[in-house]
Amino acid sequence: MLIALNFTPSGQPTVQITELMIAVALNGAVYSGYMVNYVELSPRFSGLIMSMGNCVASFASGIAPSIVGMFVSALVSCRLRRPQR
Repeated sequence: MLIALNFTPSGQPTVQITELMIAVALNGAVYSGYMVNYVELSPRFSGLIMSMGNCVASFASGIAPSIVGMFVSALVSCRLRRPQR
C-alpha cells in the first residue's frame, strides 16, 4: 500500500490518507498475527519464547550491517585493483 501511495497524484489528499490508513491497519494485523502465534505454541511460556525470539532478531539486526560492510569493502577493493599488463 505504501508503494501505491507513492504513485498517487499530489492533488488527491483523500485518496492518500485512505491508502495510508489501510497500510497502517494492515501493519497492525501483521503484528497481532505473530504475537498470537507465541500464545498458540505455549500459553504458559509465551512471554519467554517471545523474548528469546526478539533477542535472536535483535542480534541478527545488529550484526547484519557489519557483515554487509565486510562484503561491500571486499567487492570495492577487488574492483579498484588495476589489472597487471
